[in-house]
Amino acid sequence: MIDHAIRDTGLGGSEIGALFNAHPFLDEFSVAMRKRSTERIYRPGPNDRQRFGKAIEPTTIALYEYMTGKRVERCDNTRRHPERPWQIATPDAFRAGEKRGIELKCCFPDQRGNWGHTIDEAPEYAVMQCWWYESIFDMDVWELVVMILGEPLPRIIEVHRDLERERVMIDYAAQWWRKFGPEGRELPPISGSQASAEWLKRMFPRNKYAIRRAEDAEVEKLEAYTQVRIEETRVAARKALLENEIKLAIRDDDGLFWEGGKFTYKRIRDSKKTDWKALAEMLMFTMPTEEREAKTAAFTVPVEGYRRVHFTADAFAEAKAELKDQEAA
Repeated sequence: MIDHAIRDTGLGGSEIGALFNAHPFLDEFSVAMRKRSTERIYRPGPNDRQRFGKAIEPTTIALYEYMTGKRVERCDNTRRHPERPWQIATPDAFRAGEKRGIELKCCFPDQRGNWGHTIDEAPEYAVMQCWWYESIFDMDVWELVVMILGEPLPRIIEVHRDLERERVMIDYAAQWWRKFGPEGRELPPISGSQASAEWLKRMFPRNKYAIRRAEDAEVEKLEAYTQVRIEETRVAARKALLENEIKLAIRDDDGLFWEGGKFTYKRIRDSKKTDWKALAEMLMFTMPTEEREAKTAAFTVPVEGYRRVHFTADAFAEAKAELKDQEAA
């Protein structure tokens, strides 16, 4: 398992892609926050998909052994590079008796399009993870073993060591660690990623002071945000108009296709839906008062408040009014 006491003092293989804007969920800002001792509040636990992926690893390995005829030795503990202590790895497994590592991946159906059968068809962050591990363990081949849910056997993608790319990756990571790591005095720029949003939510869960006047640099961001919100509103209105126009063109057909794609407008199957809230209320109010209150208390849990954005701006209000007038006309 991942040793967080070691992991917090270096860059792991699952994090290296974030430094190159290649990771689908992490960015370099959130990685930096993981490493700062004062920011260790930000260490999100595994989500449901990650838990599921971990749970089926033995099955994936068994299928890999069946496909290759090779025995696999689990590793799953955190190691350091002997000369670069900030370079960390938590490999999944190795081929027994060979200098060949194995990285296990679980792919859900909605992510199937991200994975092919060759290194050129694999996500960049996963390939970089293999290069990172090859560097630490001095191995020439690392295999991505990808279990795509719905397929009977995993896909096996060989990632061969690329010394030139490895050098570039390690040089940049070393500079990044000196600049943004625990001893660094700078922070990488924040991004619009979910990881950065989660860090903000964890670090600043409550507002403590009154609203204040924005400084000049902040005014620039607020004005830019206003323009984005105006554009977003206009784009949403344009999208709704085009959808209605296309639906009118489709009429009773299934949809339209052209060289660039297709647009379908189909009726989904009829189904049934139970109004559990109404049912519960009906049953509750047939009970005696004391029993109803006791059951209500048993299913009442505290809900922690959270900070949310509320935005007003004259230019934004004017743009919304203008669109409303256009729709009315």
